[in-house]
Amino acid sequence: MTYHCSLSTPQRSFVYGDVDRVDIAGAQGDFVAMAGHGLLFTPLREGVIRVHRSGGGAVTTYHVTGEGYAHVAQHGCIIMAHGLTERAS
Repeated sequence: MTYHCSLSTPQRSFVYGDVDRVDIAGAQGDFVAMAGHGLLFTPLREGVIRVHRSGGGAVTTYHVTGEGYAHVAQHGCIIMAHGLTERAS
């Protein structure tokens, strides 16, 4: 089952496409978003977001450096952050 992820800041889109799962630094703790996830809307905290590409592909790590939120649903997630940097793997 595919899971669509959009990860961006107001200035730039970092991820837009299908992924296996996304590890998210939520305000009340870390969690994993993946296909079949229940509906959730949560603020982000400063921390790490890991995007696991579809088909066992690369894992890309991003660091949240500003306020933001994640909207997670059964078929995908939208993550917006005011500050986001890609970290070297």
